[in-house]
This record gives sequence, structure tokens and C-alpha cells, in this order.
Amino acid sequence: MRGVMPRSCWGHVIERDRAYLHAFPEMKLSDDQMARLSGLVGRRAARVPMSQVLGSREFWSLNFQVTADTLTPRPDSETLVEAAIEQFDTGPGPSGIADLGTGTGCLLISLLTIWPDSRGVGIDRSSKALAIASSNAGACGGRRAMQVCGRQLARRHCGAL
Repeated sequence: MRGVMPRSCWGHVIERDRAYLHAFPEMKLSDDQMARLSGLVGRRAARVPMSQVLGSREFWSLNFQVTADTLTPRPDSETLVEAAIEQFDTGPGPSGIADLGTGTGCLLISLLTIWPDSRGVGIDRSSKALAIASSNAGACGGRRAMQVCGRQLARRHCGAL
């Protein structure tokens, strides 16, 4: 098996990282694992984004669930987190953070890990994306400091969006 994509799928199926795959290239897959690998590679061959094939993507050293209902967290979006850090480099951080179009919640959740005393609200028009963001907040330890709300609720509290 050659290439990054098949190795990522292979590693996902056996729940091991690439270093393990390099150390034990002779490892054999069970029939069930082969079927799972075939399904993952088939989805990728159908041009499904790799983060959706694997169901997650790392952002700011945190692992975020990704589905077809969210955009994939991109490494270049980490510059937004860095810019926010620069804005508050001399103080305690903001008391509140709003993330419009929150999707996976990666930006808001990452900021809440940096500033644990801050509170945040993730707003999205998609209830499915809000469910993913809420799940990600719980998995990354930000659920206590984060609320999610849909467009209608946000409109009532924040005016026209």
C-alpha cells in the first residue's frame, strides 16, 4: 500500500498512527478490517474529502469531528487563532467570543482552550453543524464555556444577521 491516503485509511482502520505502519509493514488485516479499508478507499476515490472519510481532522492540536454538514478545519485558519492571541497578548483574553458560521466549532473551541475564563457562542444556520460543534466542545473540554444557537435564536438576541 503506497501513498499518504491509503496509509491514512489503513491507520484509521487499525487505530494506529503512520509510525506504527512504518514499523510493522507486514501487518495483516482481518476480513472485517479489509472491508472497512475498502469502503474508506472507495469513498475517497469518489472524491469525498479525506476528513469526512476519516470523520475527523486535527486543528490547533485538538481533534474535531467532521461530517458532510461542516467544512473541514484548515491549517490556514489557525492564523485566525494566532491573530486573536496577538490581540490579547498583554491581557487576560476576551470575556466573550462569538463565532458566526461555527461549523465544527474549531475556531471557538480552540480559543476557549487558550482562554478558559472566556465564554463563547457558536452560531450557525445548520442544526446539524451545531450538533457537531456541541459534540466537539464536549470532546475537547469546552462544553461548559460554549453555547451554540441557530440563526433564529441569534436573531432574537443579537439583531439581524
